Amino acid sequence: MRSLAFISFSLVVALTLMTACTTTPASTPTPTPGPITITDDLNRTVTVAEIPQRIVSLSPSNTEILFALDLGDKVVGVTDFCDYPEELLAKIDAGEIQRVGTTFPGFNLETIVDLEPDVAFAIGATVPEYVTDLEGLGIPVIILQPEDIDGIFSDIELVGEVTGKEAEAETLIADLAELIDEIVAKVADAPLPRVFYGTDVSNPNTLYTVGSGTFIDALITLAGGENITGGLEGWTTYNLEDLVYSNPNIVVIGGANWGVSAEEVASRLVWQDLDAVKNGKIFAIDDTPLVRPGPRIADGLELLAGLIHPELFKD
Repeated sequence: MRSLAFISFSLVVALTLMTACTTTPASTPTPTPGPITITDDLNRTVTVAEIPQRIVSLSPSNTEILFALDLGDKVVGVTDFCDYPEELLAKIDAGEIQRVGTTFPGFNLETIVDLEPDVAFAIGATVPEYVTDLEGLGIPVIILQPEDIDGIFSDIELVGEVTGKEAEAETLIADLAELIDEIVAKVADAPLPRVFYGTDVSNPNTLYTVGSGTFIDALITLAGGENITGGLEGWTTYNLEDLVYSNPNIVVIGGANWGVSAEEVASRLVWQDLDAVKNGKIFAIDDTPLVRPGPRIADGLELLAGLIHPELFKD
């Protein structure tokens, strides 16, 4: 009996020790993220106190990046020109997001301040006055100004870093890069037609176009075309005489959503002599996926590639 009692006592002690060894340790509270300091596209150092919960976007491209990273519930203000995605429009109609104006004639700073944003994402080649004003009111402003596709990817990564969406940004960039690679592979062995891209051709005597250092120039090349204005730099002008001399095989006109039609441009006297017009290769398109440096840039590339090489994109 004494042996049985001893054995029972030993078992109880053993089980107690096993339970003590397997007890789940007390959870440690997740530390609150501290300030986030980044360098934006204008080499400005910007500090955000913590992962932002209220965001104002001062550019349509920035708005598209935010929604692509599933941050629509954090956006409280956007510009008057922000119109994509559909989820954004639904939130505006529901009063969840407010319009805050435009760069010209100017943003409504009072509205922006009333929204109490933790950060604003702007766009601009130089630091505009409204950025200085907002920062003077205690609102950190991050400027995104990508010049090529890699720059767009870097900006998506930057937004992900600031907003705690690093994984989503990485996935989005990988998906876009994969789609771009597929399109480039399709046109790799195709001939290179000469392309004129008009960002604005409403003035018959002064045409606005794109040269090297712009993402549209890069997209034309990736889409299997040769940009006839690639020898110029940046967003620039081009005169009609040079267009006639260059005689492009394909003409793409942006701004179809602003009422510009291929038929009207093709009917102009001098344009009728272009090979592109004679062969019905003049196209007016809604160019928002091309001129907005954001997550629809791959869609813009696919659109261009389909115009330049329709034989490869029949499906």
